Order: sequence, then C-alpha cells, then structure tokens
Amino acid sequence: MDQPFVPLVFLAIGTYVLYWTVRYAVRHALADADERRNGGGSEGDRRRSIGS
Repeated sequence: MDQPFVPLVFLAIGTYVLYWTVRYAVRHALADADERRNGGGSEGDRRRSIGS
C-alpha cells in the first residue's frame, strides 16, 4: 500500500522549520545591525566582529 502523502508531510515540516530558522536569523541580524549603527559596543568590538 503506497502512501504518497508521507513525503509531503515531511516536506511541509521541513519547509516550516526552514522558514522559522531563516526568520529567526534575519531578525537577529537586523537587531545586531541596529545595535552597531546606534553605537552599541566599542570600536574595537565592531572591528573584531566584522573581521571574524
């Protein structure tokens, strides 16, 4: 008995997880950029984080 919906369920779950992972990463990247733009941290900290 073939169950073609099982791969679709895994695809839906994977897509959902990927969506929230990317959303989380972008949200924190924007927050980090805002913090750097508004003067959070010292100049040396900014240079180190850009180079690493």
